[in-house]
Amino acid sequence: MADVTIIESTAARYALLALQWVLTKIMINSDIATKIVKSEPTLLLHRGQLLAGAMHQDRLNEAEIHAAIRTAGYSRVQDVQWVILETNS
Repeated sequence: MADVTIIESTAARYALLALQWVLTKIMINSDIATKIVKSEPTLLLHRGQLLAGAMHQDRLNEAEIHAAIRTAGYSRVQDVQWVILETNS
């Protein structure tokens, strides 16, 4: 791998920040762009049952769902009504 200078890495960071800023401005002014970039909420677990198709579609595995459940303060999947994946959280 070639050496990457501080200037090159800084330029890359600023380029990514600029692209993020441009995309945000476009999304503010365009409902179509917002629909393309943001996804709809996805139900991943319903009444203690994992929904494998939804998990596969969003490229999530069972361990990630269990980790989210533990983070929310639950120790058993059966105690959870729903797990919903949203883009804002």
